[in-house]
Amino acid sequence: MRKQAKAVVSLLALVCGGCASDGLSPREDSTNNLSATVYPQQPAAESSVTVAGSKLTVAPAKPIDVPIRVGVVQTGDVAPPQSMLDGFRKHKELFGLVEPLPGNVPLATLRNTAAGMGLNYLLVYGGTVDRSTAPTQLELFNLTVIGLFIVPSDQITANGKAAGSLIDVSTGQIAMSLSVDARGSAFLPTYVADHSSEALTGGVRDELIGKMTAQTIERLGDGREKTAAVETSPGK
Repeated sequence: MRKQAKAVVSLLALVCGGCASDGLSPREDSTNNLSATVYPQQPAAESSVTVAGSKLTVAPAKPIDVPIRVGVVQTGDVAPPQSMLDGFRKHKELFGLVEPLPGNVPLATLRNTAAGMGLNYLLVYGGTVDRSTAPTQLELFNLTVIGLFIVPSDQITANGKAAGSLIDVSTGQIAMSLSVDARGSAFLPTYVADHSSEALTGGVRDELIGKMTAQTIERLGDGREKTAAVETSPGK
């Protein structure tokens, strides 16, 4: 009888384990995200080639001249985090002007707004955070009052990915693509796992935003160094 009860409890614990997925912003969804905002509206370039019988437009390479004047957009949200704006503004050699723009309007509207503000680039980014709650063998101890309060019987995990596109306001073409990921996990008692999974998701979101900020700065800095090296090379 004891073995049967133990088996039933284990089965129930496995059934109760759940998964969920959110955007980088809680308001980002299947219709308001980076893919839906940026990629359906990419303009055609003048030159083209044929690949596998289909004509594909190929944009000519265009260097990014820093410092840039950029509008920052987090898809699905009314404004990007202040931490990202502050991070960019510390690097005046890369960013001449940094302005927040809403992420719940079409790209064409964003480009018109950015042009009117004297911005020459848009940084549009978004992502997903997948979280899951899975029981461990210690789930059985939750049958006791003591176990409920002291035994970390659930493992919660959050996996996040974020991507960004630096878009030329004048042409609408993507000048640079960015991608980062982050992960967090914890072992907690069942009765607090659901609440704590939200906090874990928030921590992963913050890490993704920090990494996106750092990668943008790094990539623009690398481009600046390459440009400087070409300009100072012999024969230039």
